[in-house]
Amino acid sequence: MIQVFYPLVEERVKAIVKEIQHAVVPAARPEICILIDEPELHLHPNLQMKVFDYLRLLTSDDRTQIIVATHSPTIVEYATFDELFLLRPVELVEVGENQLVRVASDEDRLHFLRDVFGTTANLTAMQPLVVVEGTGEREGSKSVSDRKLYRALHPGFDRVTLIAGGGKGECIKLRAALGGALKVLSQHVKSIALLDRDLAVDAPPEGVIYLPVSMIENFLLDPDAMWEAIQSVIEKTGFKAVEELTAALDGVLDAMDGNETARRALRSLGIRIFRPEAPLEAIPQQAQQFSEALQSAYAAAKVDALKAKAAADVVALKEKHERREFYDGKAALQEFAKRHLHSSGMATGIFLYETARHARRRRKVTEFFDQFFKGDLPEVHAPVVTQPVAS
Repeated sequence: MIQVFYPLVEERVKAIVKEIQHAVVPAARPEICILIDEPELHLHPNLQMKVFDYLRLLTSDDRTQIIVATHSPTIVEYATFDELFLLRPVELVEVGENQLVRVASDEDRLHFLRDVFGTTANLTAMQPLVVVEGTGEREGSKSVSDRKLYRALHPGFDRVTLIAGGGKGECIKLRAALGGALKVLSQHVKSIALLDRDLAVDAPPEGVIYLPVSMIENFLLDPDAMWEAIQSVIEKTGFKAVEELTAALDGVLDAMDGNETARRALRSLGIRIFRPEAPLEAIPQQAQQFSEALQSAYAAAKVDALKAKAAADVVALKEKHERREFYDGKAALQEFAKRHLHSSGMATGIFLYETARHARRRRKVTEFFDQFFKGDLPEVHAPVVTQPVAS
């Protein structure tokens, strides 16, 4: 910090000395522009903010401008709308367009962007945005987020910005909001939602791609990948060969038949919500009509019919050897770990992550994600380096 700010300190010391000596000083010192590259190096985040406050103090007289190039999330998040600019890569701007652009036009807009993108860094990375299901990684959490699993399954996810968007409906809305916000900065950065298929049978909405399996964890339900993942504790599991692990996994899936039938029947039954509407006098009649429709939708005969159909679907999946692809993969892995890894000392999160690392060699995994990055996100093959600028 002494090295960075010494020229300014020296100038002010000289000015003070001249005043003490009653020397003639200029009526107004010339304007100064200072360029600083990555002042955050070797600094604790709290000290980074103190430095940034000192820079604000230096520029308070309107005769000093300081331009800081930074990769620090702390500084970027601390900057206000009138301080934060993005230096865009030349390939992402139109011919003749300024590479330097203000991130937001006012403070409300900047707050909106931070809410939508999670962090300003997700926006300023200028990489393709992929929205996936799940919550963000919490500090100290032992759970493995979908984001970690995606990165372990394919190297292409190292060249995109992954955003955890919550549930499926939330992810779809978030992707639409991201697309609109990105257009302000560049027409070339693409956003897409990559979501679990679950039990969906219809085509996904625009800008959304479904996995070819029920959920991301289904890619991990592979005996060979699971076998490789537990080699560090294999002597504590009781498994002597991959065939024994395969039989154990089949046992877990057999025990899930009933829950899987219920999951499918509940999805077919759906959810119904009553919303009263004006005039107020008509609400009792509306409630009566809704109650009648509800009783009809969930009548015993209909529930039994949907249960029978779901049970038949479960039997068909078993006969076609597709349970690993279309059962509840998350529940299957959790149950397998509970049954067979509890005494091994291997945490479930480590087991999932290690299985994902080995599952990336599966042909089904590589074929899907290779096509995803080549066809749906071709921009990933032209990685971009950007640098936020705080002025």
